[in-house]
Amino acid sequence: MGSGPFAYLWLVAKTACRHSFHAAHSAILVLIIFAGIVTSVDPRIQVLVDLQSWQVAAFVLGGIVIVRLLLAPYWIWKSDQNNLAILRDELNSDSRAVRRAAAKRAAIDDLAEEINWATQNLVNPNPHPLREGNVREQIEAWRAQCDEWYKRVSDKLSIFTRSQQLHFDVLTKVEQVVTVGNMEFGHPYNILHTKIIRLREIIAQMGQT
Repeated sequence: MGSGPFAYLWLVAKTACRHSFHAAHSAILVLIIFAGIVTSVDPRIQVLVDLQSWQVAAFVLGGIVIVRLLLAPYWIWKSDQNNLAILRDELNSDSRAVRRAAAKRAAIDDLAEEINWATQNLVNPNPHPLREGNVREQIEAWRAQCDEWYKRVSDKLSIFTRSQQLHFDVLTKVEQVVTVGNMEFGHPYNILHTKIIRLREIIAQMGQT
């Protein structure tokens, strides 16, 4: 439909006339029934107008159209408000979906950065704990860094599902990467390796949902 005052007037007229004939027919029927009841209750009352004549039908129809013309702008406004509310809900829903998608991508990227950090600083530490200085002290310092990283990642996973957080926190099976050498370093290194694998699995799961 076009825009402008004539288009709006046409919409008002169409809204006013819509179902007017049906309403007029119902009004005339009610009027006839009411007149019949009144004359039956008190025969002295005479109906001076022929309820079957076209003048009554035209009068009732005209009255209904006039009332609907007066109400049509409000009905149009109310319909527009309902349509606007639906559009706002759709826009808000789309906006929320976009924000959720952006938040999920940011969370995935953040966890990927954590894997990158752990790879550079924990998987391949420089200097290596077994090569320089007091080995026991170096291993303890390295393990403290691992524990700090575990806690940081677990805190970030707490905003997701509990199962995902537990998948990272609780290890029922540890991948055996280092099986010989200094097991004081080898066992926590295997735990670190397993947790990185678990974190990758969580990221892959998040990417599929």
